[in-house]
Amino acid sequence: MLHFNSHHPLQHKLSVIRTLMDRKDKVITEDEDKIQEEIKIKEALKLCGYPEWAFEQTESKSKSQRKEQSETKSRGMVVLPYKEGLSQRVRRVFKKHGINTAFKPHQTLRNILVHPKDKRDVKQTSDCVYEIPCLNCDKSYIGETSRLFGTRLKEHKTEADKASKKAYTRAQRQASVTGEENKSAITDHVADHNHVIGWEESQIKDREQNRKRRHIKEAIWIRKRGAKTLNRDEGNYFLLHIYDQVLTAPSTPGIGQSI
Repeated sequence: MLHFNSHHPLQHKLSVIRTLMDRKDKVITEDEDKIQEEIKIKEALKLCGYPEWAFEQTESKSKSQRKEQSETKSRGMVVLPYKEGLSQRVRRVFKKHGINTAFKPHQTLRNILVHPKDKRDVKQTSDCVYEIPCLNCDKSYIGETSRLFGTRLKEHKTEADKASKKAYTRAQRQASVTGEENKSAITDHVADHNHVIGWEESQIKDREQNRKRRHIKEAIWIRKRGAKTLNRDEGNYFLLHIYDQVLTAPSTPGIGQSI
């Protein structure tokens, strides 16, 4: 049974009460038995942290929702991942425009515990957005590829190794910085600062088969990294700066797969 203090939308928790009460009304025929069953339901739910106001709110909402459904017509439904605090505000905005919203948990016990397939080697991943960090500073490179990540990583490494093997005097290095541009921003970083790249610490940040959506996700990750990216530009897609407040806000770390 869903615990009331779990990280799920309030609507999901109230729906647990509503479902049990609806089943009680439909299955049990005698009024006296219904009263006894309702007492048992409340006792069981209270053990899972459900407060008294949740039962009262469920009862009042059931009546008001039936009335609203008969008076108003929905313009559609959107399903969004649940984020505590933000999701409720989004729901209110959509409601003003007659759009119903439903929320789904971002992470479930099934996603955490059930892994029927063997873990894939990160280098064998294709259609992905990746991150390659620098070991000498907090900067990293964000890129995307439709090919195997291992193939693209090898290309980055080959070119960076060529740059690191070149012997420069201080004057020659300064001239190379201003007059020579390498294929990759990683190579520029190695040549300009003589830093070591963390090839084995590289991560897959996201996966997407659709090329345009993959470009959008690459732009999102570049924007999220901000000044800590090695990229020369913002990727293959121009992301409007209206999203900056959301993308640069402190949040829980993303899920990445290290090599």
